[in-house]
Amino acid sequence: MLHEKPVQHCPLRDDGDGTGTAWTGEKRRRKHPPTSSSSDAPAATAQDHQGPISPTTDMEGVIQDQGQDHELRLARSDSEQHQQEEIWGPEVEISQEDAANYTKCLSPDAPPIYTRSSMTDEEEEDLNLRLARYRIAYYKNVAEPELARELKDPKDYSVEELQDNRYFLHLGSHRSFEGCFHPIDTWVAELNDYQRLLVFNGSRDSSDSLYIYWEDYHAYYRTYEVDDAYVKFYEELSSKVKWIKAHLDLDKNSEKWIEMCTRAARQALRIASRFTNLSAILVGMAFYEYIAELREDKVLEDWSLFYFEIWKLNDLKKGSLRDAVQEAYEMEKFGLEFEGMGAESKARSISFFEQKTEQGEAWDLLRKIVFKFKPKNMAKYAQKKLEIAALMNMAPR
Repeated sequence: MLHEKPVQHCPLRDDGDGTGTAWTGEKRRRKHPPTSSSSDAPAATAQDHQGPISPTTDMEGVIQDQGQDHELRLARSDSEQHQQEEIWGPEVEISQEDAANYTKCLSPDAPPIYTRSSMTDEEEEDLNLRLARYRIAYYKNVAEPELARELKDPKDYSVEELQDNRYFLHLGSHRSFEGCFHPIDTWVAELNDYQRLLVFNGSRDSSDSLYIYWEDYHAYYRTYEVDDAYVKFYEELSSKVKWIKAHLDLDKNSEKWIEMCTRAARQALRIASRFTNLSAILVGMAFYEYIAELREDKVLEDWSLFYFEIWKLNDLKKGSLRDAVQEAYEMEKFGLEFEGMGAESKARSISFFEQKTEQGEAWDLLRKIVFKFKPKNMAKYAQKKLEIAALMNMAPR
C-alpha cells in the first residue's frame, strides 16, 4: 500500500522476473500486442511493464560519490564551456574525471520520510481550508463552464462557507479530475501540499494503468521544485542525447554498446549539472527510463509496421483477415514474438482495421492506436502532477 512505504529514492529493484538483477541494456521484445490492462488493480506493477534500468556503464560508479562541495562548477572560460555544452553526439567523449565533477554539481538526494507525525487540530483545520480552495480552483478550470460559474473564486469563500460545504469534498468525484489528495498522506505533517497530491493511474471509466511504476512515483514524495527540474531535464536529455537511439540494436554485452551508453550517460550528467534540485540518483533514474522509453518505442514501431503489413495484404488480396495475419507473421521481418498466439486470435484483435482508407491515413491511424497504450514513466507522471498543481492555483510550499 502507498501509505505503508517510506520514500524510495531509486527504483532499481526486481524487474519482475524474480531474479532481482539489474537491467543490462538487453532489448526486450514485446510478445503480445500493446493493449490496455484488464486488471482491476489501480497500479501497474513490475510484472506489467519493463522496469527501470541500469545499463552496463560506469555511470553508477560516477554517481555514487557526490562529494561534499555541491557548489562546485568546472573552471572553464565562458566561451570554452559554451562551446562544449553545445556539442552532443556519439563522437563527444567526456572523461571520467569531468563526469565526476559534473556529479559534484548536483544536489544531495532528499532523505527518506520515515517519520509520520500527526497534526494538531488547528493544523488539520488550516489544511482542510487550503485543500477546499484547491478543489474549487481545479473544478473551475476543468469542469464545464456553466457548472464552473456556479462557484465563486476560491479566495472569496469564507471559512464558514467552506465548512458548511464540507470543504467541497464532493467536487473530487468530478470525471474531469485527474488527481486528488491522497487520503492517508494528506494528514502526514512532514509532507507539504504538493507532496500530498496524487495523480490518478487511469480514467474513472477504465481499469487501464497509465504509469509504469505508479505507486513508486507517488511514494517518492518529490517537491514541486524537484519535479519541475526533473521534467525540464528529461526534455533536454531527450533532445540532446537522442543519438543513442541509433545504437539500441547493439548487443548489450558488446564493447561498442558499453562505450556508446557510457558516453550518453556522461553527457546526461553534463546536462544535469546546470539544473538545481536534481540529485545524482534522479539523474540516473531519468537516464535509465529514457533508454527504456527508446526501446519501448522501437517495439511499438515494429507492432505498427506489422499491423500495417496486415492491412496492406488484406486490402490487396481481398482475402480473409486471418490469412493476412498468418502471411505477415511468416515474413519474420518485424522482430516480434508470438508465443502461444495464433493467427486467428490476431485477426480478432485487429478486426477494426478492415476499413477502406488510403495507405498514408491507415499507417497514421495504426501508429496512433498502437502508441496510445505506451506506458508512461516518471517524467510523464511529474509533468501531469505539475499541470494539476497549476490548475489548483497551488503555489510551491
